[in-house]
Amino acid sequence: MQTGIFGNLAQFLDTVDQALTDLGLGDLNATERSVLFAMTASVAREQDGLPVCHTEQARAHRLARQISQPTFHRNLRRLVARGLVEKTDGLAPGEYIIRVPGPR
Repeated sequence: MQTGIFGNLAQFLDTVDQALTDLGLGDLNATERSVLFAMTASVAREQDGLPVCHTEQARAHRLARQISQPTFHRNLRRLVARGLVEKTDGLAPGEYIIRVPGPR
């Protein structure tokens, strides 16, 4: 049976979902995923070899543009609580390090 572009997208999304599960991120909700991916896509520099992103750059990214500021920051706090995003010494206000998990 031919499924066309929707079938290809479904397979792609299934692959992404499996990769997130393999990384221990399968339980992130859609907004948490959008915030994490927008931050990752907006990395501006590195500190000690780790990617650093500013929240304003992430909020302006296409993946997070539709998320309100309070919702963005609420989900950012959840990502910080999980250790996926971290605020450390030496970072400017609004900057966070992204901690990329390894496969399980």
